[in-house]
Amino acid sequence: MKILINRKQIVLLFTLIPVNMILCHILCTYGVEGVGVIYQLVSFNLFIYLIYIGLGENTFFNPYFAFAVCPLSLAFYMPNASRYYMADLNSKTYVLLVFNFIAFTLGLVFFKNINLIKARNKSKRWPKVNNPDINRRWAVAFVWISLLPVLLAIILGISGGCNNIKNAYEKIPLSGITNMLVFAGLVFAFKSRKKKTIIFSVLAVVITAVALLTKTSVMFAIVIIIGSFDKYYNTKKFKKWQYILLFVAIILFALADSTYTEIRGAQLHVQAMIERASGGILPPWALSSYLYLEMPWSNTQYVMQNDISSTNGLWVMKTFLGYLGLDSNYAQFYELQHPTSFNTFGYVIYFFKDFGFIGSLIASYILGVIINKLYAAYQTSTSPFLAVVYLFNFRAVMMMFFNNHWCTGAYPITIAVLMLISTIVYKSVPFMGEIPEKREELY
Repeated sequence: MKILINRKQIVLLFTLIPVNMILCHILCTYGVEGVGVIYQLVSFNLFIYLIYIGLGENTFFNPYFAFAVCPLSLAFYMPNASRYYMADLNSKTYVLLVFNFIAFTLGLVFFKNINLIKARNKSKRWPKVNNPDINRRWAVAFVWISLLPVLLAIILGISGGCNNIKNAYEKIPLSGITNMLVFAGLVFAFKSRKKKTIIFSVLAVVITAVALLTKTSVMFAIVIIIGSFDKYYNTKKFKKWQYILLFVAIILFALADSTYTEIRGAQLHVQAMIERASGGILPPWALSSYLYLEMPWSNTQYVMQNDISSTNGLWVMKTFLGYLGLDSNYAQFYELQHPTSFNTFGYVIYFFKDFGFIGSLIASYILGVIINKLYAAYQTSTSPFLAVVYLFNFRAVMMMFFNNHWCTGAYPITIAVLMLISTIVYKSVPFMGEIPEKREELY
């Protein structure tokens, strides 16, 4: 009989035992009681499992690493960090969260190898776009489509300062959609390997982020730039620098966050938040980040206790209703109550409001399967169209602890629609598609 557990798994197993004991002690010391300790330990071990699976992949940009933030966040939920903001989670909340985390993970890992084989057979559906000149044309086209509304907003709002520029931009039709295309342009620019095109695309992102004062643009740029390097420059030399790039990216995002807060006049709000939450177990410099990481679970419980109405699938359909201009008809259903200034809820509550407990598990599992299939296709194809779709959804998976961007952000679905339309253009317009071979003239 063969031994199915190798040495690395045995070492991991025996390492987890004392780690779980230490975490159990920390949780009990800092406000977690009763059954909550068990559920948070389960969440922590789910995090370890996802990291273990992710380490077996050939890319850092795999959904296992991205989703691992979610169970890790719940594992270190400690109410004593701020009794003003954080509530003790009850067993119903823990069951809802942990079981949904497990359901999504099962969707990610079930049929993993089968999906990879199927994806290899279907990779031809997404154009590979191997011609550098064609990649450059798509990059330039996407960047200019995105940049023109930004430049128009700068002209219209420059006299009133930064906030006026953003307000002017939001009034421009379809600006929310065109904003995504600058990041698509980045992917095509990196695949083209043309330095001028890459620099032009990066400058466009910088202009957008500075003009609109948006942290989202900074985070998207970080994911797309490092993700594009990982996809199209995946060499030993890059792998050595990958973690350094990630560290620098985190620092840049932190600086952007600080600058954004100061310019937007939110410094007093942050200071007041820290003062109200003082007296907890964390120093002031760490408290703000910790609360942003943990408050979605407290808000989830608040909604479960205070808003028992069902939205019957409206959250899942919100993006598609928005395409038809019908989402405003249901605006009263698209509001979730929160007791403090933190207005994030994680991804689970939206499925729960739509479908109840069992339905939320099914929705989480289906979403995991979809991400699994998308990741398998991304692994087996060099298509920049597909890379754009996957990297946008990778970013959404990263933020699942924070919000459900398939229900509220629209961009993971919208970018897929835009790229599918673009592939039709690629196949239909000679200038934007592969240049056909010249036919020999017959005499």
